[in-house]
Amino acid sequence: MGRPRKVYDYYRYNTYQHTGTVAELSQKVGLAAKTFDRMPRLKPNEKLDPEVGKHHLVYVNSIKASESEYALYKGEDLIAMGTMTEIAEVLGIKRESLRWYQTPAAQKRGHKAVLVPLDDDEEEIG
Repeated sequence: MGRPRKVYDYYRYNTYQHTGTVAELSQKVGLAAKTFDRMPRLKPNEKLDPEVGKHHLVYVNSIKASESEYALYKGEDLIAMGTMTEIAEVLGIKRESLRWYQTPAAQKRGHKAVLVPLDDDEEEIG
């Protein structure tokens, strides 16, 4: 299981612009993710120093990796969508079994089900 992803509010010239992960903000704003990585990051109640510059991020919260959304396909048919926990409950299997569907070993053994993450960013939020 991956680490929690961090969610930020993005401000430009002290004006709120967007909320999201670094990857989501990068896509919405059109700046490289590395640019966001270099921006000053403030805690929610922390005052902004006027010397900070024109861009900054304010930490909002974390999203647990287990809350990420997935789609389960068998061949070209969509079987289920949701978090790993939700999909496992619908299918009546363990989360560990569901996670195994993502591995190369499952594909080598000819397993027909494929678990695909719906949000392809690996950036941390929170």
